[in-house]
Amino acid sequence: EDEKKSLEVTQAIMRSMMGRVGRKAAVPEAKAELVTGHKKELDSYFEAQKKSVVESRSFDPKEWNPKLATVLAALGTVTSKAVGQRTATELGSEYNASELSGYIKANSKISAKKINWAILDKLTEQGNLEDFSDEELATIFDEKVGYRSSEIATTRVAIIAGLAALYAARQGKAKYKTWVTTSANPRSSHAQVAGETVPIEEKFSNGMEHPGDYESGAENVANCQCYIEYSTEK
Repeated sequence: EDEKKSLEVTQAIMRSMMGRVGRKAAVPEAKAELVTGHKKELDSYFEAQKKSVVESRSFDPKEWNPKLATVLAALGTVTSKAVGQRTATELGSEYNASELSGYIKANSKISAKKINWAILDKLTEQGNLEDFSDEELATIFDEKVGYRSSEIATTRVAIIAGLAALYAARQGKAKYKTWVTTSANPRSSHAQVAGETVPIEEKFSNGMEHPGDYESGAENVANCQCYIEYSTEK
């Protein structure tokens, strides 16, 4: 029964997201739509959590991890397909999304646990949940948790879109990559490489493989709006 429900949730999210993103031809516009779609699904998830917390006066991360992992995996799959295929199309090739599917599934489970345990910490740092009124609990949840959907959305799109584009570029035999910034106020470490072109398997001068490269540290990934243009010729 749980697997059937999980499949239904996954299919519903993917239908909704692919419909929205399908109308966006270029990678930057697709990424912006993906962030919007992520935020919508995460807002819905957090609202369900808030209702449960207010009604039960309790929060067990383990009960919520599978549901969030399902949501994150579905969103990640759509992001991979949308950005990967657009990158492949620009290179005149096709994108094989299966190469990234294992990472998305595993990462979604890990991320779900981290997010939900962080929620528990935030909810209980002011005291026992049973000591608050319904209104107070709802306010605590909104102030401590609800706002995070935008940050999580932008960050996860940056990470998975960056990987999907790289996988697609390798599949399409790209040889070079160029860093492109789209934010009006990019990080200094990202602004310094704007327009920089390097061989596909080399790092940019800021030490990153691509936008969303988590090995460079969370401070370089959160809310990143940059992307890469890949080419077969310099």
